[in-house]
Parts: sequence; C-alpha cells; structure tokens
Amino acid sequence: MIPLLLNTFGTWLAYFLLRDFCRCSQAGAALIVITASILVYWRNLFQRRYLMSWLNQLLFALIYLNAARIHSRFFEDYTTAISYSLFAIAGVGSLLINRPFTLQYARQSVSPERWSNPLFQRINFTLSAVWSAVFVFNAAVNCLPALGDRSWILRSLSVSLTSLAVIFTVEYPAWSVNRAKISRPC
Repeated sequence: MIPLLLNTFGTWLAYFLLRDFCRCSQAGAALIVITASILVYWRNLFQRRYLMSWLNQLLFALIYLNAARIHSRFFEDYTTAISYSLFAIAGVGSLLINRPFTLQYARQSVSPERWSNPLFQRINFTLSAVWSAVFVFNAAVNCLPALGDRSWILRSLSVSLTSLAVIFTVEYPAWSVNRAKISRPC
C-alpha cells in the first residue's frame, strides 16, 4: 500500500520540492509533476482509472493554468485548501456511494476472491473514512486565515495527523486480519 500512497503524496512532495527548493516557478513545477506522474503512474490513470490519481492530475493542471495564464490570487493563496477540499469531497463521496476509494488501491495487493469479503470491505471503508477525516481537517486548517505566530501549531498538527494516517494505513489492515483470526479460532 505504501507505493500506492506515494502515487498521491509523492507528486505533491515533488511539486513542493521543485517549487520551494529548486526555485522552479509554480507553473514549471506543476508541469514537471504532471508529465512525470503521467509517465510513472500511467496505469493508474488510463488502465485502472483511480479516482485520486485523476483528481491529482486535475489539481496540478489547475495549478499550472493558474500560474501560467489565469493568475488568480485567491487560487494561489488557497491552493492547498482547495486541494484538500476536493480530496475530502471525493473521499466522503466514495463512502456515501459505498465504494471507498481505497478499494481501488487495495485490490492490487489482494486476490480477486477476497474483494467481496466483508472484512476486506470494512478495512477499506475504515481507511477511506480516516483519510477523508484527515482531508476535511487539513482543508479546514488551510482555510483559516494566518494566525500569526500560532499558525505553525495547526500546520504541525496537520502534518502529524497526515503522518498518523499513513501509519494507520500500513498497520490497520494486518491488525484487523489478526484480530479477526483471534476472535474466530480454528
């Protein structure tokens, strides 16, 4: 699951590294990330049609268009909040239609006969709910006006919460399977 998480997080990390540390323009960084992610993750986009992968491409395309042509100060100031908001809408929407977005990724590591297993479904519902909550929280944090010297607290909390969600994503499936085995001895 970690390589699949890098599909989304890796693109954002690359974007911020290019933009902030390599002194690449916002448009240039977005264009490099769009091109690189299409080359690296083309299967997720075109063959598997992963919701979050397409959303990622859409967001980088919007960042590029804004930086190169539109020049909206609002979009520039709230890019992170807009991005998390769209991820939150997609995540919560996937739960509302009972098709947790993590199922797309989890099916790559589990045999097809297990896809309809209630435990597999519950694990993915829980993972999608956790990520959706993180997206909602991060969208809210990034919508708040600058809090002066205290804004670092919320930003640190945002990074910590996201890090905990990554750890949860790695650990929770195995924990749930082990718990199910213990509760149903052979």
